[in-house]
Amino acid sequence: MTNNLLVLGAEQINDALNGKESEIIEIVKNTYLFHNEGKTALPHSIFLRFPNDERNRIIGLPAYIGGDYNIAGMKWISLDLCQYFGHKKLNIFSLHDINT
Repeated sequence: MTNNLLVLGAEQINDALNGKESEIIEIVKNTYLFHNEGKTALPHSIFLRFPNDERNRIIGLPAYIGGDYNIAGMKWISLDLCQYFGHKKLNIFSLHDINT
C-alpha cells in the first residue's frame, strides 16, 4: 500500500485511456457482473458541505470490488463550482483520487 496522492489532469487521463476502449468495456462489464454476484461494496457517498457556503463541497465515494480485482479505493471530489467552471475552460479539473 502506498500513501501517495495522485492528481491527474484531463490530458493525462486521456493519454492513459486512449486505445484501451475494449479493455475498459471488459472491466466495466465484469464490475457489473461482480456487483450482481454480491462481490462489491458501494456504500453511500459522503458529502461535506460548508456552513454559509452552498457552492462548495467535498464528496467521498468509497468502493470495493472483489473477484479477480480484489481492490478498494476512495475517490475524493473537491468541488468549488466557481473554480470548476473557470478551470473547465482551461481543461483543468478539481478532481482528486486516492486509491488505497
